[in-house]
Amino acid sequence: MRPSYQLAAISGLLAGTLPLAVWARPITYPGGVNVMVGHDPLMDMVHTDYTINKNWAVGWADTNYRQDDYNTHGPQVTRGWRWNYPDSQANVYVSGGAGPTFIDDKTRLSGWGGASVDWEDRRFYTQAGTNFQTTANGPDFLWQSARVGVAPYIAEAGGLHSWLMLQVDHTPGEAKTWSATPMLRQFWGDYLWEAGVSTRGGVMLNLMKTF
Repeated sequence: MRPSYQLAAISGLLAGTLPLAVWARPITYPGGVNVMVGHDPLMDMVHTDYTINKNWAVGWADTNYRQDDYNTHGPQVTRGWRWNYPDSQANVYVSGGAGPTFIDDKTRLSGWGGASVDWEDRRFYTQAGTNFQTTANGPDFLWQSARVGVAPYIAEAGGLHSWLMLQVDHTPGEAKTWSATPMLRQFWGDYLWEAGVSTRGGVMLNLMKTF
């Protein structure tokens, strides 16, 4: 049975109830390594994930929260589910990890988690997810996001694939809790990159490479 647009939208909203890079897929093929580098108005991050099998990946997450001047590092585990249909695909990812946070010249223990759900065919793309981090005697962070996108052309296999996207972010702990980011997303071969400017005035740049 082919998933409907309504089902994709409802699934995206449900994902908002669960750090994971919500813009990329951390599970690739058994033995594959994903390196994801991201920059947006709130944070910088580097995630590396090794795919054990089609459902599990283990990795390492480094995240720097620039506005609050603290950074977190540690291992994380991701569980994925994938549904392939004749002309579309749906994915759900749930991840969690723990490690030290360095803030105010002190080291504190943090735990984090997240979930992401996406659905796409060759023309349309939808995604939603949430990340959270909690730190002992320190700041907590919550970030929710949702995306919609459309491909302006249908690329052939092996060609340059492009998407025009709009991402909406909700960060309850920040001064500006809502923002929107129009962006261009492209992938070619083992590379995926994104670029956009948010209504907060910040630049978003993301790059992923699969080895």
